[in-house]
Amino acid sequence: MTYRASLTLATIAVAASAVACSTKPLDAPTVFEVRADRGWQPAGLRVTPNQSFTIEYLSGTIRDREVTIPNANGSDYVCASADCCEPLPNERRSSLLARVDREVFVIGNRAKVTAPQGGRLYLRINDCDEGLTDNSGTLQVRVVP
Repeated sequence: MTYRASLTLATIAVAASAVACSTKPLDAPTVFEVRADRGWQPAGLRVTPNQSFTIEYLSGTIRDREVTIPNANGSDYVCASADCCEPLPNERRSSLLARVDREVFVIGNRAKVTAPQGGRLYLRINDCDEGLTDNSGTLQVRVVP
């Protein structure tokens, strides 16, 4: 009986994980919320190889420490040093980023991108993973095929 209960709980955990990781094709406009205090966030969308799409900022404000950032363009600060920890250190801090497979794109308030490899779409702001804890707020963005 104990074995059977453990197996059932394991099966439920695997099923819940599969639902959390599920993706749908990017074939219609989709609105997504990007939290400033989290790293790469799955959008639940799958992009095909060489598919072009647009990501655009709709609304929201975020804070990076004591700096309020009113949109997805980020702050004026650019680290641009060899020891920077941002995903894209030569781009504006706290700007909106997208990733498909291993390819990372700067989005800011709006960008049209093409994903050479295709894969799952992830979004985040351009801040160090260890620096996310002092961030707050969300950005609403739309992904349009």
